[in-house]
Amino acid sequence: MLAGVPVLEHLVRRMQECRYLDGLIIATSENPADDAIADWAAANAVDCFRGSEADVMARVMAAQEYMNADVVVELCGDTPFLDPMIVNLAVSAWHASGSDLVTTARDRMLPDGQDVEVFSMESLREVAARCTDSEAREHVSAPFYREPDWKIHDLRPPGKWKRPEMRLVLDTAADANFLGALAAATMVRSEMTFGLDDLLAVYDASPELQALHNACRESAA
Repeated sequence: MLAGVPVLEHLVRRMQECRYLDGLIIATSENPADDAIADWAAANAVDCFRGSEADVMARVMAAQEYMNADVVVELCGDTPFLDPMIVNLAVSAWHASGSDLVTTARDRMLPDGQDVEVFSMESLREVAARCTDSEAREHVSAPFYREPDWKIHDLRPPGKWKRPEMRLVLDTAADANFLGALAAATMVRSEMTFGLDDLLAVYDASPELQALHNACRESAA
């Protein structure tokens, strides 16, 4: 929970506001530890696919085939405050650039936790057919970066969002402390689906939040 709201709900409600997503599916594992994710999805009428815990590439492919998708917009569950405007920008850039992959993760300019990758199902099937590296299959898009023939486009965000030093990803207890406090403070002045502009304005005005952020960066180091 972050500010009294399930972590997954923060992300899903934001992604439901994206203009360029035709559908949304949670691809989780068959591990009983992930039953709560599937239960939440069922209770909130969100599509959910369960597959291999280790072979994430196969799981993502099967989930997208279930959705009959042509284009994959890959998001991570540890990015609860991902701004839908960034996803819209990434999808638009993929269509306009003619690239195989559009990414925010390679040449990071956005805060960590504002992460999205866009690629076609056709390309994913191609890399999956020859990818036998278990580590690469765990990270899905890794072959695109390793193989030189793929055209990769690094998303260039507006200058106001160029904050690569900032950590908005949920991985440690310190992250949870910071993100929970940040969400609670932001929700005082904004709706639950606050955007990156709202977060940054609240963070920049609060020495207390900045101290919590320093602690979560140190914990992740």
